[in-house]
Amino acid sequence: MKNKLKALVSVILAAAVLVACASCGKNGESNTSTNDGADFPYTSAESLLSEVWKSYSEEEKFHAIGGDENHMNEEGPGKYSIEDAEVLDSVLGFPSAEISKIDDAASLMHAMNQNTFTCAAFRFKNEKDIEGGIAALKRNILSRRWICGFPDSLVIAKAPGNYVIAVWGIDEGNGTVSLFKQKLKSAVDGVQISVDEEIV
Repeated sequence: MKNKLKALVSVILAAAVLVACASCGKNGESNTSTNDGADFPYTSAESLLSEVWKSYSEEEKFHAIGGDENHMNEEGPGKYSIEDAEVLDSVLGFPSAEISKIDDAASLMHAMNQNTFTCAAFRFKNEKDIEGGIAALKRNILSRRWICGFPDSLVIAKAPGNYVIAVWGIDEGNGTVSLFKQKLKSAVDGVQISVDEEIV
């Protein structure tokens, strides 16, 4: 009888330990999933640019378009496909040779003339590639031959979540690049300006 009682107590204790361990495991998983993305709320390059665009007043906004032909948005930022490296290079200034390092892109441009204002956001797959990517992006934009308006200002910033944002345009007289930089820093936490210079 004593042996049966000991065996029963052992089984009950073992079951209690298993239940406790299972509960701990579930709590750990729940905490992990709850914190995913908590540090940086933007799930895409488009959502990041949209947050900045939302911070513009109606008086500050200009006639803008975003995205490529398959994701066109005639009222603000839009997703830009990274499938065609040459188009991404020619339109958004991202170097073709670096294309394998990003997995997302979005754009916001002046609808009448992209040299007046062009902004692009890119998400890098690996943080270690960001600094080299910024340097390559800067070289690529500054080495362009401009037609239909000559941009005079370039800003490149980085944001948490492996995002890099590049904006260039004709800042003198209308201040579109300066205003975007100000809006970006106030709308998105953790932004760091890496490049802020005149295009000559």
